[in-house]
Amino acid sequence: MWTPAVIISRGKFDEDGIPVYDIRVHGSRQTRSLVPMTLLRPELLPREPISFYSNTTCAWEHGEIEGIVGAHMLGYSVLLPKEQTQTMPARLRWESA
Repeated sequence: MWTPAVIISRGKFDEDGIPVYDIRVHGSRQTRSLVPMTLLRPELLPREPISFYSNTTCAWEHGEIEGIVGAHMLGYSVLLPKEQTQTMPARLRWESA
C-alpha cells in the first residue's frame, strides 16, 4: 500500500549504490530513514492515465486523474469513462504502455 510522504533529506547512496532518502509520513508526521528510491513514486498528476481498482466490478478499469483531494488523508479524484469518483492511492496504478 502506498503511503503519502515527503522527502526531508538530501539523497545518499547505500552500500549497493541505490539512492536512499529520509521521509516524513503525511498525517502521522513520523519519519522513516534511509528509504530506498525503489520504494518511492511521484504523485499522480492531473490528466495522467491510470488504472483504478473497482470494488463494484472487482476489476481494474481505465481512468484519468482529475486532481488531488483530501485534507486529512491524501486521495485522488478520478475520471472514469462512466463516472467520477474519489479514492486512496493504493487503489491506483499507472497505465501499462
